[in-house]
Amino acid sequence: MSINSRFFGVLDRMGCGALLLDSDGDVVESNQAAIRAIQEFNDEETPKSVDLRAGFKNVLEAGGTRFRHRSESWIMVPRHGKRSLAIHAMPAGDETDAYGYTLVTIVDLNENPDPSNEVMQKMFGLTQTESSIAKQICFGKTLAEIASDKRITLWTVRTHLASIFSKTQTRRQSDLMSLLHRITAIA
Repeated sequence: MSINSRFFGVLDRMGCGALLLDSDGDVVESNQAAIRAIQEFNDEETPKSVDLRAGFKNVLEAGGTRFRHRSESWIMVPRHGKRSLAIHAMPAGDETDAYGYTLVTIVDLNENPDPSNEVMQKMFGLTQTESSIAKQICFGKTLAEIASDKRITLWTVRTHLASIFSKTQTRRQSDLMSLLHRITAIA
C-alpha cells in the first residue's frame, strides 16, 4: 500500500474527499468520500462505475468555475436541497516539478461528522451514557429532547451534562460541540 493510499484512507475516515490529479487533469488517486461526492453529479442515473475525471468536470461545471493546476483554488459548488460542496485545489508536486500534481479536497458541508463513543470514552473518561448524551448535544439536540429520547428526567440529563463538562474541561454546550467536532478528525 502506497503512502498516498494510506493518506487518502485517513482523509476518508475524516469524511474528506480527496483526488490527486496529474498535470493533464487525470485522476491518479482517489478515496471513497470523493467518489460519493462526484457520483452525485454523474450524468448517468445508476452508474456502475464513476468516471472520476468526467464526474469531477461535472462538479466544477455545477460550481460555475474551473481551477488552474498551478495555483490554489477554493470553489463552492451549490446543490439543490443541500449545503454546498467545498472544494480546495492546491499544487502537490515534488522537488523536480512542484506543479506536476494537484491535490483536490472535497468537503460535503451537509455531512455532520459523528464523534466516536469509544474515542470520547477513552479520551475524556466519559461513561457510555455520557458519551451518548454528548453526541446528541453535538448534533444540536436540546436537553429536553435528549431526556425525552432516553426516557429519563431533565434533571438526570443535566447531571450527566455537568459530569461531561467536568471531564472535557468545557463550560458550555457550544464549547463541548466545538471540542467534539475537532476530535472527529482523529476519531
